[in-house]
Parts: sequence; structure tokens; C-alpha cells
Amino acid sequence: MVNRERLIRTTQELIQIPSPTGEEREIGKYVKAELEAEGINAERDEVGNVYAVVGEGERSIMLNAHLDTVPPQGYKEDPYGGIVKGNKIIGLGASDCKSGVASMLEIARSVNENELGGRLILAFSVAEEGVLKGKKYPKGSMYAVERYSADGCVVLEPTMYNGVPRISGGCRGRMILEIDVKGKSAHSSRPKSGKNAIEEAMKLVKRLKDHELLKGRYFGDALEETLSIVRIESNSPATNIIPSLCSITVDYRTLPGREGVKEEIKRAVRDSGVKADVRIPYFSPGYVLDAKSRFLQIFYESVKRSFDMNPKLMVALGRADSEYFYRKEIPAVIFGPGENDQCHKPDEYVLIPGMVKATNTVLGFVKSFLGRETDRVGST
Repeated sequence: MVNRERLIRTTQELIQIPSPTGEEREIGKYVKAELEAEGINAERDEVGNVYAVVGEGERSIMLNAHLDTVPPQGYKEDPYGGIVKGNKIIGLGASDCKSGVASMLEIARSVNENELGGRLILAFSVAEEGVLKGKKYPKGSMYAVERYSADGCVVLEPTMYNGVPRISGGCRGRMILEIDVKGKSAHSSRPKSGKNAIEEAMKLVKRLKDHELLKGRYFGDALEETLSIVRIESNSPATNIIPSLCSITVDYRTLPGREGVKEEIKRAVRDSGVKADVRIPYFSPGYVLDAKSRFLQIFYESVKRSFDMNPKLMVALGRADSEYFYRKEIPAVIFGPGENDQCHKPDEYVLIPGMVKATNTVLGFVKSFLGRETDRVGST
């Protein structure tokens, strides 16, 4: 069993260290120091990820959580206070994903290396909420995947729903489109002598919204694609000039593993009749595990035993770093102590009872999966 008070204190201390994407140095130093205080060798890589390995052997399991947060916005409480109110710890990243980092640290403290018949790999990664600029890879977890292989991975992103656990066996894909819509400048008193790039962009937005968004079923539930216009701006230098350029940014969430979607969306832009240039600076196709995946079944049974209930299986609506592990043929699930609906909200919180229980669940899974041969889950 984990130490409840220590887990709470660690979560508070992590919240109190600001770590927006690109500024994870101090929190990385904290994590490394905490591991080394337990006699666990830890190291940082060139982008700031922190790694540690507990135990020895061929069999291995990786735990992953990200160190960075989004910037605070709309907070009434101190975003870096980490205060406890009732059964909540409040602060930026409390659920996404400081409680996941705290869980990993507590698991490292609680596991007995002599009980393990394999390796527990801990990967604390940077740049999950944003991207690494000027580096070989845009995401910290991509470096972890290059560094280690494993028999399975648990990504400790928030999957609790008011203290009730869910397991994500995959995630939707994500595409970012940057589209420059072209028009023709004119004086705004004579708009017909030009072509308003904003109005042209509105036509294109309608065409994109009419683009066929697919639907599917995963783990028994319906899932659909979404397409959102998240940014729009023009180049008009004054209010009396018809703009000749309007730039829009689109966030497109696709069904997991969908192929050919880049060409489909480019074709939709071409068919709109609007003159525009399209760039796709980011596309991650998502993934989904087979419901019969041995790793998924073993993890499901661990959660079921711990919570004494049948947890819901789902596909995460947002993109998750678990996809990078899946691409390297490492089966990956998303399961963490944070409250899923608290991500990126002001006055974000994590529920203490659910955090403690979820941490005990992952600890129990690690012990079972990496236990000595006679004790392993699934051994005969």
C-alpha cells in the first residue's frame, strides 16, 4: 500500500513548482532528487525528461507521466498553491498531470526491488502540452520511446470520473491545419472591387464543417470525429481596408488509426472553390488496442479487483502520448489518478480518495506483472 500522506504532500509540492511547457527544468530537478533520496539512480536526457529503472530482468513495464502544464488562466485560487480543501488538492496540473507524477514517485518509493522479477521503467516526460522547438522530436515521450522498450506501458493521464475509474485503450488522432485564404484588397467603401479574404474564409469554414466526419464504435461505444476552427486572423492593417489574406487554424480529431485523411481534407479545401494554401504542421493518427489484447485484459482485471467494479473501457477523446509507445509496438493504456473533466480548467483539482486508490491500483499491477515467476499475473 502507498503512503497516503506522503502522496498528498508530493502532489502539493509538485503543484507549487511552475512548469509550463518549455520551463520544466525545476520540476525535473525535484523529481530526480526525490528518486535519488530513495537510493534510485535517476538521469535527465538532453530535452529534460527524467528516467529511472527499478529492478532487473527481461520482463519490463513502463510508467509515463508528463511534467509540463498549460499556462494558468481564470484562477480564483493561487494556481501554484496546492492547497487542500476537503477531499481535494487544488492547483494548476493537479489532475493533468502532477498527481500522475506524484503517483509514479510514490510507486517507486513503495515497490520492493527484491519482489520484482523484471524492470520497472519510469519516464517523466516534458512537452506533452506543447512542443519542443528546434529539436529532433516535438514531444518528450518520443525520446523515451527511443531510449527504452517494454512489454507494456501505463500512461498516468487523468482517467477518473468523480472518483470512478475508466481505462483508455487508445486515443483519437489529431490534425492541425493552417490555412491561408487569399482575397484582393480594396477600400472598404467599395468592397465589390476587391475580394474579402475573411468572407472567403467563412465559405471555406462552411465547406470544412460539411466535410464528412466519420463515426465508429470502440469497446461498445459510439465515437465520432470533430473539426473545430480554433483561430482566425486577417492581415488588414486598418478598418477601412478589405483584407487580402485571412489565416485560419483548424483542430481536427479523427477516429483512431485513420489512413488517408490528409489527402481527404486537402481535397475538401480544393473543392470549396476558395483560393487557399494548406499546411499540416502536425498529425498524429491515434490508435486503439484490440479488446482481446492480453496486456489490456490483465490491466483491466487489476483495476476491477482494486475498485471492486467493472471499469469502463474507452478511447480517449484527446490525443495522448500513449500513441508513441503503441507505434513502437509497446501496448499502452491510459489510466491515472486525476479527474478527467478537470483538465485545463481554472481552479483545477484532484480528488484525494480516487488518487490514492488509483495509485494503489497501478502499484498492485506493477507488482503482479513483474512479480517473481510463481506470482505473476497470467502465469501457469
